[in-house]
Amino acid sequence: LVASPPVRWTPGAEEATLGGRRAPLTDVLMGPDRPTGIFVSNDLGAIALQEFIDLHGLRVPEDVSLVGFDNVSLSGLARISLTTVAQPLDELARLGVERLVHRIQHGGERRADGDRPRATTVPVQLVVRGSTAPPPNRDPTPAARSGG
Repeated sequence: LVASPPVRWTPGAEEATLGGRRAPLTDVLMGPDRPTGIFVSNDLGAIALQEFIDLHGLRVPEDVSLVGFDNVSLSGLARISLTTVAQPLDELARLGVERLVHRIQHGGERRADGDRPRATTVPVQLVVRGSTAPPPNRDPTPAARSGG
């Protein structure tokens, strides 16, 4: 298993940055080294990419798997059926309020770490839906399957 260089794409854009160079998104998704799976940093971006993929003749998950992050309600709709990573929103809200209250109550005090940002890890859950599948067998291009 070889990881591809990261792709940077803004929903709605027709271009992406791949390994530091700009390229049409269709070249990235349909070229000979096209990805078999894409993780998008949020569900709405993944849904926008799914639409782009559909409009350009590729199929999710047959040609490319998609995974989002957020588990927004749209991702569970039958037509979208997006595999996603769900965050524990209640836990995140509780931690945020707890931290805010602490800062309000101890506003003038500096912590020993100089009040540097700190990372907090919470458990997440992979919600598997219809947008993921095992990697496809590789044809040279998606058009080769249809004879076009």
